[in-house]
This record gives sequence, C-alpha cells and structure tokens, in this order.
Amino acid sequence: GDGEAIIFTEPDNIVAEGSSEHVINIANEGDRRLRWRTVFEAEWMTCDPERGFVEIGGDTDLFVVIDAENLDFGIYEDVLHIASNDRNNPEIPIPIRLTISPRIINVPDDFESIQAAINDADNGNIIQVAPGNYVENINFSGKNILLRGNPDNPEQVTINGDANESVVSFCNRETEAAIMSGFTITNGNSQQGGGIFCDNSNPSLSNLIISENRANESGGGIYCQEAFPTCREVQITGNTAEELGGGIHLFGNSSIDL
Repeated sequence: GDGEAIIFTEPDNIVAEGSSEHVINIANEGDRRLRWRTVFEAEWMTCDPERGFVEIGGDTDLFVVIDAENLDFGIYEDVLHIASNDRNNPEIPIPIRLTISPRIINVPDDFESIQAAINDADNGNIIQVAPGNYVENINFSGKNILLRGNPDNPEQVTINGDANESVVSFCNRETEAAIMSGFTITNGNSQQGGGIFCDNSNPSLSNLIISENRANESGGGIYCQEAFPTCREVQITGNTAEELGGGIHLFGNSSIDL
C-alpha cells in the first residue's frame, strides 16, 4: 500500500460567457486510490460533486456550474483549486474567467419598432437601431438602457413623431444610465417638449439632431421639469414653441449639462 496517487486534470482553465456548465476531468495515473476535493470562493460557481475518489487508472467528471443570473455586466475571476492526496501535486489551481455581456436588441431585426424593443429590454441592455425612418413616439418607461442609432451620422437614423405628441419621453425617473445617442428627432408636436420631454429624470443625450419640433406651450426642442439631462454633441435647430423656449425650456428645479 505504499503507492502514489498521481492526479491529472483537464482543461487547465475555464473561460465562461454568462450562465453555463463546464466539465473538468480528474484522472488517477498513479497506483494508489486518489482522494480529491474542491476549494473556491466565488458565490456564482458550484461544483458537483464537491469531493470524491478516483480508483487506480480511473477517471471522473467534475461539473462546474456558473450562475450569472444576478451579476452585473463585467468580468469576474476566481480560481478553483482541486486538492488531493497526490503528494507531489497537492493542489491544482484552475483559473475561472466569467464574462457577462449586455444583451443587444436589434431594430428592426428583433423588433420592428423602437418602442417594442424598449418594452422588451431590461436595465443595461443595448438597443441598436439600423439606419432608417421610424415613425413613432417613444417612452423609455423608466429603463436605464442604451438606445443607439448612428452616433457618427445621426441624420441616418430618424425618429419622426408624426406631429403627434413628444417624440421621446423620459418621465419615469430614468438616471444618467438611460442613454440615447445617434438619432435625428423630428416632427414632434405636444403641449410641452415637442422633441424630448423630461420629467423627474436625468437621461444622457449625445450625438443627436433635434429639429423641426413644435410645442403648443413651451420647449419646442426639449422640455425639462425637475429634470437634469446631460447633453453632448446635441444640435437643437428649427424648433418652435407658442409661448416659451423654442429650443429648450427649463421648468422648476431643472438644469441641462451642456
């Protein structure tokens, strides 16, 4: 009974994308029964089984299950150690790298309208809108998402409000993580905020052309009420209002970071 257990494992690392299952094979190439167990810290990983034996000349599969359900986007790393009674190799480190990427929803491929894509989106998702003319009035519905047209050529992706209410509305406490970039916003017509209506929200607006929108009262281009949007590379031209602020009207405790 003086033989040696000799452990051999493969693969030597795991690269995971989101929730997934992986297999590590543990073999005993020695002449003594191998006893092994797993050691790790990550709460997003489970091992089945967590410990076991491998007879002489045998092997077994260890299932590594990664649960990304409640994790934010980003890269997570841990090391799964397999400890054993192999005296020359008592602990094998297996690096685990988990990448969680935001979901990308394509318009019109996945949804014909921008609003349908927003309705299906979760916080952190990206909606990519192909070049074209979209006749609709959209509401971010409180979702902190990236709505992206073509930031380099915003005139290629137009949202046309059909002279029927605000073209874009942020009125459900959206934060600066609600991002709209790369669109022409035109032909809106409402009481306030023909182009963009912001109420109790702080969206991030960039690379937009806001033109030819109309307000019956105030804020032809943008209307803000208790709102603090950020604007970068935003052109506001040719908008009109019957009373106040053809381009922009700020009401109450509002400001725009230009």
